Amino acid sequence: MNDQWDHTYDVVVVGSGAAGMAAALTARLRGLTALVLEKTEAYGGSTALSGGAIWVPDNFHLDEAGLGDTPEKARAYLDATVGDRVSAARKDAYVTHGPRMVREFHDRTDVRFVYTPATPTTTPSGSAATRRDARSNRRSSTSKSSAPSSAPPCAAPGSPRTASPSPPRTSGS
Repeated sequence: MNDQWDHTYDVVVVGSGAAGMAAALTARLRGLTALVLEKTEAYGGSTALSGGAIWVPDNFHLDEAGLGDTPEKARAYLDATVGDRVSAARKDAYVTHGPRMVREFHDRTDVRFVYTPATPTTTPSGSAATRRDARSNRRSSTSKSSAPSSAPPCAAPGSPRTASPSPPRTSGS
């Protein structure tokens, strides 16, 4: 067995959860080489344990669902849930760049996110509930409450798992 490492990558990602895979895919979209390292037998990290759900505020899927999400609602939600444990600059970066990531992945890759209505959302009081529960418990006056939306687009079941992100699609493929 040859134990000598003779590979070079522009980006090395440790961990194959949603963040790690997104980082590797983004590197590939920028023309860089990427390697994802995973210590377990399966890809997905803690994202796989959570069912693959992610929360990206104010993305086009939420717009298409008529939820009227806004950066201001997302910031209010983050302030209510994580407070000052995360810097304002980091929260603003997530609120600004998260929706761009969803759009870029949709436009330039085969990655697809979907809005799943039965996922947790936030009511005006800041308590988590499903939209159905929020309506039935009258914690939210309408399905389009003024509360920050936390309804995430989710990774589609059966998404391929690969340790080496494919190159971006081109117009000819």
